[in-house]
Amino acid sequence: MNLNNLASIVRAFRTSIEPCWSKESAYKVPEIKNYGANISGGQCAVTCLVLMDVLHDKFPDKQIFIVSGQLQSTNGEIVIRDHGWLQVGSGTSSIIVDPTADQAASISEKILIGTASELEAKGLRYIEKEIESDHGASEHPKRFQRYVILKNAWDRQK
Repeated sequence: MNLNNLASIVRAFRTSIEPCWSKESAYKVPEIKNYGANISGGQCAVTCLVLMDVLHDKFPDKQIFIVSGQLQSTNGEIVIRDHGWLQVGSGTSSIIVDPTADQAASISEKILIGTASELEAKGLRYIEKEIESDHGASEHPKRFQRYVILKNAWDRQK
């Protein structure tokens, strides 16, 4: 997979999904120290699910997972307590795709893409709690409802 091609797709996606975010699609996250007052706040999981659809269409031969967990600085400070991102592939060569990294006030980039070691070199560590290969409709029905709201809004504006 060409990383520049992936980054270009994710940047275009992020631009197109932002106008579709709403209170109805947002997860109600507790206020924490480094949580930014950004429009991407609470949109991570549902944004990742829509992006997962896009990436499956573009790269049907690739394994793509939605991951939930925590984003920490490499010194252990919590950057985002409850966060979602995508993982393309598996093992040490897998690529982390975080289309809502700017939820954290300390992160100026809207999106982050790279291997775990590349992102650690930037001072960030993604700590996996749960990994899924599908939308998790039965395991996470409220998240799935928010995904449907966002996906429908995105489909209407395309």
